[in-house]
Amino acid sequence: MERELLLAWHTTKGIIDGICTHLPNLIIGIIVCCLFFKLSGTLRKLVIRIGEHAKLDITLAHALGTLSSGGLIVVGVLITAVIIVPGFRPTHVITGLGLTSIAIGFASKDILENFFAGLLLLWQKPFRLGDVIKTGDFEGIVEEMRIKSTRLRTEDGDLVIIPNGDIFSRAVVVKTAYATRRSKVNIVGNPNRSIEANRKIIKQIIESTQTITKSPSPEILLIDIAGGNQIFKIQFWTSSEQTTIAQTIDQVNSRIRDAMYEPAQHV
Repeated sequence: MERELLLAWHTTKGIIDGICTHLPNLIIGIIVCCLFFKLSGTLRKLVIRIGEHAKLDITLAHALGTLSSGGLIVVGVLITAVIIVPGFRPTHVITGLGLTSIAIGFASKDILENFFAGLLLLWQKPFRLGDVIKTGDFEGIVEEMRIKSTRLRTEDGDLVIIPNGDIFSRAVVVKTAYATRRSKVNIVGNPNRSIEANRKIIKQIIESTQTITKSPSPEILLIDIAGGNQIFKIQFWTSSEQTTIAQTIDQVNSRIRDAMYEPAQHV
């Protein structure tokens, strides 16, 4: 019994001596770690503030701030480990990860791809909130741009969440990139009127439609005469807003249709 107590005492004493020996390193390590955590918060705020002054996208500025903060914390943890355990080397961590790090890398490939694609999209700004874009099979208004995904609201009111990696690697049509946009409408002329009479009616309606721009000027082209029907292709420019385009096409179709089939006089 005495021998067991003596062994326990020596073991406890050894632990206490070890703690006392390493206590200064432990205290210094904790202080250093706390300082790095404090500095990481300051660095994050600084990077965000710089980003705002540089007129970066707010999401991008916050992402860069978080990355900078996280990187500083990792450095602080490694330095703390070296202080507390003098024999520790950061290379031990890299070696210890081994094949596990490769497996984690493959597992997180899509996450990292979407993350960095999001950073580049926010940096380059090929489109902005409120723009109408088409990518792949999806078309809609950009409602939100996040680091990993972009949210579109379709014409039907559906919400589409597209990974940024997909957007970055595909062609994107920005339909509201410019102030004006061309629309095309095919009209079947009244067969009881001459080609020039039908063209004159179309021209009058196009010129009197206020949402159609004067420059570039509209075009009225006869593209086919099928079965006695005169088919005209009308090309005109309007504001690039979807509502304006839809309303203008509806107005042009309705007014030309009504005018085409009014009783002909002096044609």
